[in-house]
Amino acid sequence: MHLSEDSTDSQLLKDKLSAYPDALAQRVLEFRSAPDATLASEIVVDILRYHEPDRFTALYAEKGDALALIEDLGMDSLTMTEIAFEAEDFLDITITNEDMIAMQTVADLKSYIVRAIS
Repeated sequence: MHLSEDSTDSQLLKDKLSAYPDALAQRVLEFRSAPDATLASEIVVDILRYHEPDRFTALYAEKGDALALIEDLGMDSLTMTEIAFEAEDFLDITITNEDMIAMQTVADLKSYIVRAIS
């Protein structure tokens, strides 16, 4: 679902974000008012942290953007699909299944997002 900037869609986005940590919600709202590649990358990290809070934080501190989504974090296809849906909704982009399958690391995901918002 892509949300335009009318007031109804804006409220839908805010309602959806209420289930997420405040820092993520704030970044998404900031991004939606002024899209920026750095902010998009931070949102990607926040989404990943949301899904794997303890493991992600420790492993990301160690491996950075080389962190492997499946091998290191053990993410399954359902979690990867949820992450794709959230990125699509929050960043107003589209991620194909083929593209999601090709993303192996945090760096891959960030690179794709930056290209998609450009």
